[in-house]
Amino acid sequence: MRRFADNSPRRQCAGFTLIELLVVLAILALSLSVVLPRIGNPGNLQEARRASWELAAALRQTRAEAIRTGRVADFIFDPGTREFHYGAGDRRRELSESLSAELLTGRLGDDADGNARIRFYPDGSATGGRITLFDGRRLFVVGIDWLSGRVQIVESDRPPNS
Repeated sequence: MRRFADNSPRRQCAGFTLIELLVVLAILALSLSVVLPRIGNPGNLQEARRASWELAAALRQTRAEAIRTGRVADFIFDPGTREFHYGAGDRRRELSESLSAELLTGRLGDDADGNARIRFYPDGSATGGRITLFDGRRLFVVGIDWLSGRVQIVESDRPPNS
């Protein structure tokens, strides 16, 4: 008859003890506490990326409106309130406080209120310019070509003015 209590060395070493598991978990927690702050805040990155897509969509919609209606359409950015508005329905959006934003237009692009203006014409062309967003780590540049009115986004690791 066979006994159930097998005291062979192989039988005693099968598995991990609770102490061993706790040590492994402590090492993992310590390594994560060191690594995670170095990764940065991915929420800001996603926010900056989403804001650049929103700006590009608003600019493209303004261009499409100018072509569709056969009239000039303006995209206006107010640096004081960090708000931009566009289109016939005067749609408004505001950029997050965590993003630094700068809009560069031609000399004719600024209005008397200090707002920056990008104007789209019925043939699809524009006054041109670029909107730069910076989240502290990544740079997003939304560029508007003056000849074609084409809008594109460029993402870079380089901080502004470097």
